[in-house]
Amino acid sequence: MSTEKQGNSNLVEEIHKQIYHKDDNRINKKEIHEVISWLYTSKMIGYCGSVNNGDRASITSNRRFYFSDNGVAFYFLQECTGLASDIVGILNENFVYSCLVEKHMEKKLRTSTPNFCLYEGGELDFFEISNYDDKVYGIEVKAGKGIGTTANKLLSKGKIDYLYLLKGDTYGGKFDEHKYTIPIYLCPRLEFNLGERIKLMNFF
Repeated sequence: MSTEKQGNSNLVEEIHKQIYHKDDNRINKKEIHEVISWLYTSKMIGYCGSVNNGDRASITSNRRFYFSDNGVAFYFLQECTGLASDIVGILNENFVYSCLVEKHMEKKLRTSTPNFCLYEGGELDFFEISNYDDKVYGIEVKAGKGIGTTANKLLSKGKIDYLYLLKGDTYGGKFDEHKYTIPIYLCPRLEFNLGERIKLMNFF
């Protein structure tokens, strides 16, 4: 998770590049694929799709995975040698992913899994389309005071309709009608109904 932030069309290939060592090639791609498949079928990880260039009609599935449980994620991340701030950021993002999975299961959001978004060399953590109002909601997860430039760019270009900034050091607030800051611990209570409800015809 900490190394494939841009996503990859071949997840197994990317992971293999990260863990392969020239002097110790005991792990091959087939074994990596088998491990990922086992983790997925055991519901220990879940997949995340990629929205390409901010185009809601262009989504590639299974571009990234997250742990289904933050405790399990923390267990594995303890083996990482990265900065503590990076680990906290990954755990926060993993927590938000788990919350969004619940929204997808409740059919409040389009597609079968959460999605992130790549745009002009940058990335938005999550890009979600609401079934309530057909609007696009961008979600940026921040552990500190940083603000995502890609998220703001997508909002200004009209690629997303609303932006939620989830942070750990805020009580929440409203920048304007389209941009909100929300404490990350309130993520389970996020709603995707800020626009006018779309009434779909029933064909029976």
